Amino acid sequence: MGCILRMTGEVTIPHMVHQIWNDRNIPYDVYRSEWIESWPLHHPDWLYVLWTGDTLLRLASARYPQYEYFVSENVSPVVRADFGRLMVLRHWGGLYVDLDYLCLRPVDELLKGRQLVIPEVRPGTVTNSFIASVPDHPLLNLALEEAVDRGAKLDRKNVQWVCGPVLMRDVIDQYDGADIWVAPSHLLCPADWERGYGLRRNVSEAIIRDPGALWPQAHAVTFWAHNW
Repeated sequence: MGCILRMTGEVTIPHMVHQIWNDRNIPYDVYRSEWIESWPLHHPDWLYVLWTGDTLLRLASARYPQYEYFVSENVSPVVRADFGRLMVLRHWGGLYVDLDYLCLRPVDELLKGRQLVIPEVRPGTVTNSFIASVPDHPLLNLALEEAVDRGAKLDRKNVQWVCGPVLMRDVIDQYDGADIWVAPSHLLCPADWERGYGLRRNVSEAIIRDPGALWPQAHAVTFWAHNW
């Protein structure tokens, strides 16, 4: 499976949706089935892939042995998922989304002609719960290298700094290319955890059921399950 090419030969973001869970037994009491099913529903011609701990480890063992430790059972599931998404996107490209992300309408137009897309949550803050990229994007390579370096200081208190959203913000600040797009929050991440829209912040069920009423411009929204 290769990347999709335009007539100009420029690499574009492949039509693949990647998600990650420890195994194939997704806890639907936390991650609602309609959230997961919303991605193939709105992107019927895209390939959908659910990665597990085993399949991430197989990819690392076969192609990226330098990352094998970070997707093994030696680390916590959140580290495996955070590191695994970067590795998968580096290899295949496509769109990675967390299981608590609901698609409201297709994202094709937002990704068209772009090389890497990541949403802003609020000014100066991004989320790694949605990342779309071409294969082997330099920012992903930079993020993986930095994550390996930071891994020596890994513990539960600094996961976000080692391989999560803080890492992504830092490497974006370091990156000198113009081929990334930090998407405005109202398009891909309108529900801000800090403003009370997380599942653990008792967000209204009415908002979860009809987020388009509150955020009519949004293509997708997450309600931050934070199921670590």
